[in-house]
Amino acid sequence: MKVCLSRICQEFEELSEFLSSRSQSDTLKINGLFLEFLDCFSSLGAEKLEYPKEFQNDVKLYLEGHPILVKKFEDV
Repeated sequence: MKVCLSRICQEFEELSEFLSSRSQSDTLKINGLFLEFLDCFSSLGAEKLEYPKEFQNDVKLYLEGHPILVKKFEDV
């Protein structure tokens, strides 16, 4: 699964100009990568424990549709 996270992070890095010049295509790709990351992260086993508990909890709550977290990450 770490390979999955590494690939996603590399793809994020390729979009380095995203914040300064956002295109519709880039926005769709970023949103897709964000959802892929959440799915991949939620599938991790013991590796997940390497991340802060707060982050683990935020991912869990976001995937459960918690309104505050969904709003927080509305603009990925």
